[in-house]
Amino acid sequence: MLTAAIAVAQQNPLVGNWLFQGQGFEIRFEVRADGTFQRSVKSPMGQQESAGAYQYGNGMLILQPQNLPPEQFMVQPQGADQLLIRDAMGNMFTMARQAPVPATAPGEAAPGGATAGFKPALPLPRTAGGHIIYTKTSVRRLQLPGLGLQEIPLPQLFVMGADGGNKATFLAPPDLTTVKEARWSPDYKRLVFCSDWQLALSACQQDIFTVNADGTGLRRVSGNELRGPAPAGYGAVTGVIRVPSPNPAEGELGVDRSSVNISAQGGDGAIHHPGDAKDIDVLYKDTKDKAWTETQMRFFLPKVAAGNQVWIKVWRSRYDGSLTMVQVKPNTVNDIGEIEINQGTFHAFRPSIGPDPQYVVGMGSIAGKARNVANPSGLGGRHDEIGGTDSMTVLDFATGTLLSSLDPLKMNMHVPKDPAVSPNGQLVACAWGQPTTESLALIPLADLVAMRPNFRVLLQGQMVLPDAVTTFQGTNISFGSPCWSPDGSMLCCSRSQLVSYVLSGDLVLIGSDGSNARQLTNLGPNALAGQPCFSPDGKKIAFTVVTGKAGPLKIEDLILLNITANIYTIDLQTGELTQLTNDGASAEPAWGP
Repeated sequence: MLTAAIAVAQQNPLVGNWLFQGQGFEIRFEVRADGTFQRSVKSPMGQQESAGAYQYGNGMLILQPQNLPPEQFMVQPQGADQLLIRDAMGNMFTMARQAPVPATAPGEAAPGGATAGFKPALPLPRTAGGHIIYTKTSVRRLQLPGLGLQEIPLPQLFVMGADGGNKATFLAPPDLTTVKEARWSPDYKRLVFCSDWQLALSACQQDIFTVNADGTGLRRVSGNELRGPAPAGYGAVTGVIRVPSPNPAEGELGVDRSSVNISAQGGDGAIHHPGDAKDIDVLYKDTKDKAWTETQMRFFLPKVAAGNQVWIKVWRSRYDGSLTMVQVKPNTVNDIGEIEINQGTFHAFRPSIGPDPQYVVGMGSIAGKARNVANPSGLGGRHDEIGGTDSMTVLDFATGTLLSSLDPLKMNMHVPKDPAVSPNGQLVACAWGQPTTESLALIPLADLVAMRPNFRVLLQGQMVLPDAVTTFQGTNISFGSPCWSPDGSMLCCSRSQLVSYVLSGDLVLIGSDGSNARQLTNLGPNALAGQPCFSPDGKKIAFTVVTGKAGPLKIEDLILLNITANIYTIDLQTGELTQLTNDGASAEPAWGP
C-alpha cells in the first residue's frame, strides 16, 4: 500500500491539509505545527486512521504513529501547494494542499444539507416524464500488495431523463465509497439508498441512508450511529483480537496489524489498530485436517460511549470481521476480553419506505469469511469465501432502532427478501420461499413489525421435475423484486427460471388482489429481466436486463459479475421496449418526478 506523511515545524511551509488520490487510494493528512499529525488512508481493503508525532529536517520526515512502527519519507516541496514524496519502498507520488475541512459532529449535516463530500444532486428539476436514478458499477483494476491484480466493483448513483438522455452524476463520491439501491417513497418526498460511507461511525459495513427530495435531512438510518454527546459519558476500552495466522504453504496472506481496523460507538469515527501482537499455539483444523495457529493482538480505544450495550467493530475487509456488544463504564478503562475477528459482519440493504414513514423495511445480513482460498476470477491472489444469513428487518425510521427481524431458521428456511412497501403503507410485497423457488407474497406491515410471518402467496414458485422421456433437465421457477403501481392496484415482479444452472426470465404484471396475471416481456432464453419500477404516472415500467458476457447467463456469472446490465422501459399500453443505457453496467432504476 502506498503511504505518505507530512510533518513540519512552526515556520515550515508543509503545515496544513494535504490530499493524494490515485491508483485506488485516497490519503488525507492534517499536519499540525505542534509536531503532531492525523492521517486517513482509504483503499479497496478498507479505511485506516493513524495519528502521532513526527520529526522533520533536511527533507527527511520520520513519523511515529501510535502503536505502529516508525515510518521514513523524503519530502520535497514543489512550490507552496504541492509535495513530492518518496517512501521507504521507493514509491513516489504528489500531494496537493487542501482547504481545511470545517469541523462537524459525527453524522452532523455539513453546510448545504449533507455530510461533506457526500451530497446527492437534489433537488432534481421537474421535467416531462420525470427522472430515473440508477446504479452504475465501474470496475477498478488494482495491483494490491500481496493480492496481485484485483477487480474492485464500485457501484455509485447516476440520474437520467425518462428517455435516457441527460445522464449525470447523482451521488458518486471521489473516493472508493459505494452507493446503490436507491428507492423513492410512494409520495416522492424522500429517497432511501445504501452506502458504506464513513463506515467507522456504524456497527454495519453497509447502511441504509435517507434524504429528503429537496436535498435536506441526509442521515444514516441503520448502524446505531451515535449523534451528539453520549448521555452516560465516555470510557476507554482494551481487549485482545484473535486472528488466525496465515499458512504460507497454502499461499495465505500475512497478518498485518495495520490491516486490522477497530472502531466503536461514540468514538467519533476514529479507526484504530492493534498494538503488540504475538503468535500462540492454538489447534485449529480445516476440512483437510490441517492445524494452524492464531495471532493475538491487544488494542486500546481511548474514547467509547458508556452504556450497557455498546458496539465494538473489528474488520479487515467487507466480510472479514466481528461485531461485539459490550458494557462500558464511564471514566474508566474497561477490559472486554477476547474478540474473534471472523465472527461475521453486518450489512443493511434493499430498503423500502411508505409515505410519511414510521418504519423502513429492508434486508439485513450477517456475512462471514472462510479462510483465504484461490481466486476464481483467474486474476491471481486470494479471495474471501463468503457465507451468511439474510433476514427481512424493520427499523424505526426516526431512530434506526431494530424493531423486528424474521429468522429463516424458524420458517423452514423460507427466506423473505426484496421488500416493497405499498403506497398506503399497510402491506409489504416480497419474494418468499426457499432459494430458486421463491413466491410472490404479501404480508401486512403490522404483522412484520410483530414478527408474525403471515404471508399470502399471489404467484407460487415451484420446482418442475424432469421428464425422463423427453428431457433430464428440471426447472426451478421463482418470483422476485416486486414493485407497486402508484395507485397500489397492481404489482410488477420478475419471473425467472433456472435450468441446468442457466438463468432467464421476464416481467409479470398482476393485480394486488392476485388477479389478472400476465407476462409483460418476452426477452428470450439468454436474458433475465428484474428490478422493475413504475413511472410516476403508472403508464410505463423501467427495469434491468441482465445477460451473460460469454453466452447463456449462469449463476456463477452473477456471483463473479461476469454480466452485462442495462436499463429498459416498457409502455404498458403498447408493449414498446426502449433501451435507455448501453454501457453494460447500469441497474436498479428508481423512477421519480
